[in-house]
Amino acid sequence: MIFYYQVCPAADVDSRMEDPTCVTTAPRYTLDETKAILKFTAPFEGSLSHEDAVLLVATDAWQEP
Repeated sequence: MIFYYQVCPAADVDSRMEDPTCVTTAPRYTLDETKAILKFTAPFEGSLSHEDAVLLVATDAWQEP
């Protein structure tokens, strides 16, 4: 199965997780907890591929130094 990812503001996580295509059960947040990445089963405008999501969460904003 192909998954699609979205980075959203932390304040929007609960409402985005209500989307029936969202399969995230434990959102991953940036270190400053201002953004989260969510996983979906359907693509949408601005969604990230799995490869792009992996590269994103490998950045300093998502990883402990």
